[in-house]
Amino acid sequence: MGKIEIKPEYSTQPFGQKPNPMVKKAIEYLAYKRGFGADNKVADQGCGALRHLRTFIEYYNELYLVDTEYQINRSGKIEGDRTSIIEYINNLKVQKGKLKLLSSKEFLRTNLELDAIFNICTFDVVPPETRKEMLEAATRNLIKGGYFVLIVPRNDSSILCRCKKGNKYSDGYCFKHHGVYTFYTNFRAFKGLVDMASELNLEVLEDLSIYRQVCLLFTLN
Repeated sequence: MGKIEIKPEYSTQPFGQKPNPMVKKAIEYLAYKRGFGADNKVADQGCGALRHLRTFIEYYNELYLVDTEYQINRSGKIEGDRTSIIEYINNLKVQKGKLKLLSSKEFLRTNLELDAIFNICTFDVVPPETRKEMLEAATRNLIKGGYFVLIVPRNDSSILCRCKKGNKYSDGYCFKHHGVYTFYTNFRAFKGLVDMASELNLEVLEDLSIYRQVCLLFTLN
Protein backbone atom coordinates (compact mmCIF):
# COMPACT_ATOMS: atom_id res chain seq x y z
CA MET A 1 0.00 0.00 0.00
CA GLY A 2 1.50 3.33 -1.10
CA LYS A 3 1.36 6.70 0.63
CA ILE A 4 -2.21 7.62 1.57
CA GLU A 5 -3.93 10.40 3.50
CA ILE A 6 -5.17 9.17 6.86
CA LYS A 7 -8.07 10.90 8.59
CA PRO A 8 -7.80 10.11 12.31
CA GLU A 9 -10.92 12.21 12.88
CA TYR A 10 -12.86 9.26 11.42
CA SER A 11 -11.57 6.86 14.05
CA THR A 12 -11.54 3.10 13.58
CA GLN A 13 -12.85 2.92 17.14
CA PRO A 14 -16.66 2.64 17.55
CA PHE A 15 -18.64 5.91 17.60
CA GLY A 16 -20.10 7.30 20.80
CA GLN A 17 -17.78 5.65 23.28
CA LYS A 18 -18.02 6.61 26.94
CA PRO A 19 -15.18 8.51 28.67
CA ASN A 20 -12.07 6.39 28.98
CA PRO A 21 -11.91 4.91 32.53
CA MET A 22 -8.17 5.51 32.81
CA VAL A 23 -8.56 9.29 32.69
CA LYS A 24 -9.94 9.55 36.22
CA LYS A 25 -7.41 6.98 37.42
CA ALA A 26 -4.56 9.13 36.10
CA ILE A 27 -6.10 12.32 37.52
CA GLU A 28 -6.45 10.71 40.94
CA TYR A 29 -2.87 9.42 40.81
CA LEU A 30 -1.58 12.94 40.12
CA ALA A 31 -3.75 14.36 42.92
CA TYR A 32 -2.86 11.85 45.62
CA LYS A 33 0.73 11.04 44.71
CA ARG A 34 1.92 14.36 43.25
CA GLY A 35 -0.27 16.98 44.92
CA PHE A 36 -1.74 17.97 41.58
CA GLY A 37 -4.86 20.11 41.84
CA ALA A 38 -7.36 22.56 40.40
CA ASP A 39 -4.89 25.40 39.89
CA ASN A 40 -2.60 23.36 37.64
CA LYS A 41 -2.80 24.14 33.92
CA VAL A 42 -3.61 21.14 31.73
CA ALA A 43 -4.32 20.32 28.08
CA ASP A 44 -6.33 17.62 26.34
CA GLN A 45 -4.21 16.93 23.24
CA GLY A 46 -6.39 15.31 20.60
CA CYS A 47 -9.61 16.28 22.37
CA GLY A 48 -11.78 14.71 19.65
CA ALA A 49 -15.52 14.89 20.30
CA LEU A 50 -14.94 16.30 23.82
CA ARG A 51 -15.96 13.12 25.63
CA HIS A 52 -13.57 13.94 28.50
CA LEU A 53 -14.41 17.64 28.74
CA ARG A 54 -16.78 17.35 31.71
CA THR A 55 -14.21 15.33 33.65
CA PHE A 56 -11.47 17.88 33.09
CA ILE A 57 -13.74 20.83 33.96
CA GLU A 58 -14.62 19.08 37.21
CA TYR A 59 -10.98 18.86 38.28
CA TYR A 60 -9.11 21.79 36.71
CA ASN A 61 -9.62 25.55 36.48
CA GLU A 62 -7.67 26.11 33.26
CA LEU A 63 -7.94 23.73 30.31
CA TYR A 64 -6.52 23.84 26.79
CA LEU A 65 -8.29 21.78 24.12
CA VAL A 66 -6.14 20.78 21.14
CA ASP A 67 -6.99 19.04 17.88
CA THR A 68 -6.61 19.42 14.13
CA GLU A 69 -8.28 22.38 12.43
CA TYR A 70 -10.43 19.93 10.52
CA GLN A 71 -11.65 18.28 13.72
CA ILE A 72 -12.27 21.59 15.46
CA ASN A 73 -14.41 22.93 12.64
CA ARG A 74 -16.23 19.88 11.30
CA SER A 75 -19.81 19.17 12.30
CA GLY A 76 -20.45 16.11 14.44
CA LYS A 77 -22.38 14.87 17.45
CA ILE A 78 -21.25 16.33 20.78
CA GLU A 79 -23.33 15.36 23.82
CA GLY A 80 -26.24 14.49 21.54
CA ASP A 81 -26.26 17.72 19.53
CA ARG A 82 -24.94 18.14 16.01
CA THR A 83 -22.40 20.95 16.15
CA SER A 84 -18.69 21.67 15.78
CA ILE A 85 -16.18 21.79 18.62
CA ILE A 86 -15.58 25.50 18.12
CA GLU A 87 -19.33 26.27 18.15
CA TYR A 88 -19.90 24.07 21.18
CA ILE A 89 -17.11 25.72 23.21
CA ASN A 90 -18.24 29.22 22.22
CA ASN A 91 -21.77 28.44 23.46
CA LEU A 92 -20.72 26.61 26.61
CA LYS A 93 -21.42 28.56 29.76
CA VAL A 94 -18.23 28.22 31.80
CA GLN A 95 -16.09 30.66 33.72
CA LYS A 96 -14.33 33.08 31.36
CA GLY A 97 -10.81 31.97 30.59
CA LYS A 98 -11.36 28.43 31.80
CA LEU A 99 -11.30 26.87 28.32
CA LYS A 100 -8.95 27.68 25.46
CA LEU A 101 -9.12 26.04 22.03
CA LEU A 102 -6.02 25.57 19.84
CA SER A 103 -5.32 23.78 16.60
CA SER A 104 -2.57 21.17 16.52
CA LYS A 105 -0.49 23.47 14.30
CA GLU A 106 -0.81 26.30 16.81
CA PHE A 107 0.11 23.93 19.63
CA LEU A 108 3.33 23.05 17.80
CA ARG A 109 4.38 26.71 17.88
CA THR A 110 3.31 27.70 21.40
CA ASN A 111 5.10 27.44 24.73
CA LEU A 112 2.27 27.41 27.25
CA GLU A 113 4.23 26.12 30.28
CA LEU A 114 1.55 23.59 31.11
CA ASP A 115 1.69 21.41 34.20
CA ALA A 116 0.21 18.35 32.47
CA ILE A 117 -0.90 17.20 29.05
CA PHE A 118 -3.32 14.31 28.56
CA ASN A 119 -3.24 12.43 25.27
CA ILE A 120 -6.18 10.03 25.19
CA CYS A 121 -7.07 7.48 22.51
CA THR A 122 -5.06 9.06 19.68
CA PHE A 123 -1.78 7.13 19.39
CA ASP A 124 -3.56 4.00 18.16
CA VAL A 125 -5.19 5.85 15.24
CA VAL A 126 -2.24 7.88 13.90
CA PRO A 127 0.98 6.70 12.19
CA PRO A 128 4.45 7.00 13.82
CA GLU A 129 5.34 10.39 12.32
CA THR A 130 2.18 11.94 13.79
CA ARG A 131 2.87 10.38 17.19
CA LYS A 132 6.35 11.92 17.17
CA GLU A 133 4.96 15.32 16.20
CA MET A 134 2.44 15.15 19.06
CA LEU A 135 5.19 14.26 21.51
CA GLU A 136 7.32 17.14 20.25
CA ALA A 137 4.41 19.55 20.70
CA ALA A 138 3.78 18.20 24.20
CA THR A 139 7.38 18.60 25.36
CA ARG A 140 7.48 22.13 23.93
CA ASN A 141 4.42 23.12 25.98
CA LEU A 142 5.25 21.39 29.28
CA ILE A 143 7.19 22.91 32.14
CA LYS A 144 10.24 21.03 33.38
CA GLY A 145 8.95 18.33 35.69
CA GLY A 146 5.51 18.52 34.04
CA TYR A 147 3.48 15.41 33.29
CA PHE A 148 2.50 13.77 30.02
CA VAL A 149 -0.33 11.27 30.45
CA LEU A 150 -0.61 8.81 27.57
CA ILE A 151 -3.70 6.59 27.37
CA VAL A 152 -4.10 4.16 24.47
CA PRO A 153 -6.84 1.51 24.17
CA ARG A 154 -5.61 -1.88 22.98
CA ASN A 155 -6.58 -5.50 22.34
CA ASP A 156 -9.94 -4.64 20.75
CA SER A 157 -10.95 -7.90 19.07
CA SER A 158 -13.61 -6.17 16.93
CA ILE A 159 -10.81 -4.23 15.21
CA LEU A 160 -8.07 -6.85 15.34
CA CYS A 161 -10.19 -9.34 13.41
CA ARG A 162 -10.13 -6.88 10.49
CA CYS A 163 -6.35 -6.46 10.52
CA LYS A 164 -5.14 -8.54 7.57
CA LYS A 165 -2.02 -8.79 5.46
CA GLY A 166 -3.74 -6.91 2.64
CA ASN A 167 -4.43 -3.76 4.67
CA LYS A 168 -1.13 -3.59 6.57
CA TYR A 169 0.29 -0.05 6.59
CA SER A 170 3.34 1.35 8.41
CA ASP A 171 3.32 -0.23 11.90
CA GLY A 172 -0.42 -0.87 11.80
CA TYR A 173 -3.35 -1.28 9.42
CA CYS A 174 -5.50 0.92 7.20
CA PHE A 175 -9.24 0.77 6.62
CA LYS A 176 -11.16 2.52 3.87
CA HIS A 177 -14.80 3.49 4.15
CA HIS A 178 -16.77 6.24 2.38
CA GLY A 179 -13.60 7.29 0.57
CA VAL A 180 -11.70 7.99 3.79
CA TYR A 181 -8.73 6.07 5.19
CA THR A 182 -8.44 5.42 8.90
CA PHE A 183 -5.53 3.81 10.72
CA TYR A 184 -5.09 1.48 13.68
CA THR A 185 -2.17 -0.05 15.50
CA ASN A 186 -2.40 -2.24 18.58
CA PHE A 187 0.08 -1.64 21.40
CA ARG A 188 0.22 -5.05 23.08
CA ALA A 189 3.75 -4.00 24.00
CA PHE A 190 4.68 -0.34 24.26
CA LYS A 191 8.49 -0.26 24.40
CA GLY A 192 8.49 1.64 21.11
CA LEU A 193 6.34 4.36 22.67
CA VAL A 194 8.64 4.63 25.67
CA ASP A 195 11.72 4.79 23.44
CA MET A 196 10.18 7.54 21.28
CA ALA A 197 9.25 9.54 24.37
CA SER A 198 12.66 9.11 26.00
CA GLU A 199 14.31 10.69 22.94
CA LEU A 200 12.41 13.86 23.90
CA ASN A 201 13.39 13.67 27.61
CA LEU A 202 10.11 12.15 28.73
CA GLU A 203 10.69 9.52 31.42
CA VAL A 204 8.12 7.00 32.63
CA LEU A 205 7.03 7.92 36.14
CA GLU A 206 4.28 5.35 36.57
CA ASP A 207 2.74 2.53 34.54
CA LEU A 208 -0.97 2.23 35.30
CA SER A 209 -1.71 0.01 32.30
CA ILE A 210 -4.25 -2.80 32.34
CA TYR A 211 -5.06 -5.41 29.71
CA ARG A 212 -7.42 -3.22 27.67
CA GLN A 213 -5.63 0.09 28.21
CA VAL A 214 -2.09 1.43 28.06
CA CYS A 215 -1.78 4.20 30.66
CA LEU A 216 1.69 5.70 31.07
CA LEU A 217 2.56 8.75 33.14
CA PHE A 218 5.71 10.51 31.97
CA THR A 219 7.60 13.43 33.46
CA LEU A 220 9.67 15.90 31.46
CA ASN A 221 13.32 16.01 32.52
